[in-house]
Amino acid sequence: LDKDGPAKVNSLAQNLLYNMVQNESPLMALMHFTIPFRYLDENTYGEFFVDKDCKEKKGDAKEAKNIFFTIQSDKYGNFEVDLLARDKRIDLDIRCPDSLMSSVKDTKSKLRDIIEEQGFRLAGYQVGAYQEGQTILQKFPKLAVKKVGIDVKI
Repeated sequence: LDKDGPAKVNSLAQNLLYNMVQNESPLMALMHFTIPFRYLDENTYGEFFVDKDCKEKKGDAKEAKNIFFTIQSDKYGNFEVDLLARDKRIDLDIRCPDSLMSSVKDTKSKLRDIIEEQGFRLAGYQVGAYQEGQTILQKFPKLAVKKVGIDVKI
């Protein structure tokens, strides 16, 4: 959502945020989005999980949301990003390919500026090497007990 970014990417980000807000599930707090797109002639695929009711990570905060997403890029490799927003504080944990770790670490000040422009504070920022992807149940273990279903007959 950086104002200096390309208009096409900014529009895509705005649409994604709008859809995330509009598509809340009435059955469970976890939402799932998949986003394939092509940018600068490279294929990229993103998968987002949004837990709007992450009580186990809430701590002393009034509200908490956890956004976990994976990014698979033909050019750069795999990334995992875990964003935890507690009230107006954000903890960001990024797993990326070894070759990009120093570059991603160097983006901390730019990310802090973007986060602060939105009225939040970057409380924690960690960057590590991407080793192996986590399953959704590894990331959200309480999801297994929250699973619900609906029988539909047509």
